Amino acid sequence: MGTCHSSPSSLSSPSQCNADGFDIIRNEESGIALAPDEDQPAIAGTSKPGAEGLSELGFEYRLVLCEDHADDGRSTAREPGSGNSCFGCATRLFHASSGTMITAVNRRDCIPDGRSFDEVSRVCQEVAQERVARERSLKFVNVFPDDARGEPVRALVDADGCEDSGPRLKSRPTFLFITGKGKSRAGVVSVKEVIISGVEKGSALFHLERAQNCGLATVCLDPNAMGEERGMEVIDRSLTALFESWEDAPVYILAHSAAGGYLVRYLLLGAARERLLPHIRAIAFTDSTHRLPWARDDPPLFSLLQSPRCLYVRNDAARTSAVAFGGDKAKAEPGEDADVDMWWRQRFGELRTVWAGTVEHSAMCWIARGIIWDFLDSHAAE
Repeated sequence: MGTCHSSPSSLSSPSQCNADGFDIIRNEESGIALAPDEDQPAIAGTSKPGAEGLSELGFEYRLVLCEDHADDGRSTAREPGSGNSCFGCATRLFHASSGTMITAVNRRDCIPDGRSFDEVSRVCQEVAQERVARERSLKFVNVFPDDARGEPVRALVDADGCEDSGPRLKSRPTFLFITGKGKSRAGVVSVKEVIISGVEKGSALFHLERAQNCGLATVCLDPNAMGEERGMEVIDRSLTALFESWEDAPVYILAHSAAGGYLVRYLLLGAARERLLPHIRAIAFTDSTHRLPWARDDPPLFSLLQSPRCLYVRNDAARTSAVAFGGDKAKAEPGEDADVDMWWRQRFGELRTVWAGTVEHSAMCWIARGIIWDFLDSHAAE
């Protein structure tokens, strides 16, 4: 690949390492420079997983300290179970030999689209999943077989989250995270953000930690395990297997993008619908693809989707566009009720809709994390 260059003074010497072995550096992103090579060849592939494969491709993750931790060179973000994690510190992707941090500006120069991006994103995602599982004490469980791939579809759950007889979840207060359609896998919100913004912002780490601190069991489904076009099948079979013997315990859900559509369709027709639907305490939809008319003949679901137990977090693209036409939506604050029109009400009914605070669909679950958990927390005592 072409060389990614960084100025000698752009980064402090990575002389310290955190508990995970990541280099610790100061957050001085503005000092990084890149000299792109227009004839840059594709990055060679790797058969190795996770951090080992990433290293073979010429990249590595390093811990970039926030201002609060830069002076003493440490971060509580890497102390699993501390209950005091710092999400201001970020585990960022670097081109190893040059020390260049990968950003939205230079990503295509360092990691070209196509096969190169696919290879790097695959191992970056594995690093993120390993981190999520390790820090949140989760494990992968086999949910159902996928004969076409020759390996099972899995879910990421608490180490003691399933009954001994199979993938069935133990009935206890639970937080369920479902990622959207694309290449993201269980425990990952956005592969793009894992690469350009860091593991913390691109994964479900924050949401899982927050849930566990609230005393909730945690589950991450893997809708893209069988490819982008079979997400509904994966969700259908996964929820049926996991909630087969569910009893009286509340469920809190964060459904991102297409996952909202998958979830609503399952609550209409899924085999475990009657076990799951009555126990849903709250659903946070982020840019969900569902439609209220799907549930017009299902009074309990129709009511739920417009009730205070559901919240729709909408990205700010519509608000930003309105400014160009003389609108005043730019004055809205993240979490403020969004202006909705007749079309929106026809699709979502009276579902409360708020602005996320970003136009970036891939960054919504991170930017709106406070909005999401203020909402979920408000239903914890019900």
